[in-house]
Amino acid sequence: MKVDETASTGMISRMTYKSKFNDKDYNLFSCQDERYEEPRKLFPLEVTSELKEKIKKYAHDTAQLLDYVYFETEPMKNVNKGDRLDFSKAQKPRLNLTIKTPTLSKEDIKKIKHHVANLGEKFNAAKEKRLMHESQLAKYKDDKYFQALECFEEEPLPDLIEFRLSLIKKKKPL
Repeated sequence: MKVDETASTGMISRMTYKSKFNDKDYNLFSCQDERYEEPRKLFPLEVTSELKEKIKKYAHDTAQLLDYVYFETEPMKNVNKGDRLDFSKAQKPRLNLTIKTPTLSKEDIKKIKHHVANLGEKFNAAKEKRLMHESQLAKYKDDKYFQALECFEEEPLPDLIEFRLSLIKKKKPL
């Protein structure tokens, strides 16, 4: 089956776009099949993150992508046309987990501690207010209240209810 026929059946999707470099239309085909999502999860984060970064960097510049692949990736370095590529030279991508944290002055630390203490006080005050409010409402929560709650948990009514209304005009007696 040809690609165009496969796209017309809906087995794959086609996105057509105009080139930025000439007047031609190009097609981008993709398969939205769940079977293809699972293998992606098998790759480690350091591989997928580097791939995503390169795709983003070279998405609209094929020439730069080819230069990167042919001149900057390990298997392609120091090879001549027709040579066998040695992928064992490829370095494993490493995920940089170094996180830079700013150093804070003693004054900033003091301000932060003050604000955190205020938040704790506000939280405790709101908690006490909620508990008091709940205890005041407890006297109204009888069997009828809980029966009403069960009604709310049933399936909602349909959004649109259709009905017809007929008006019959009665004649007034003479």
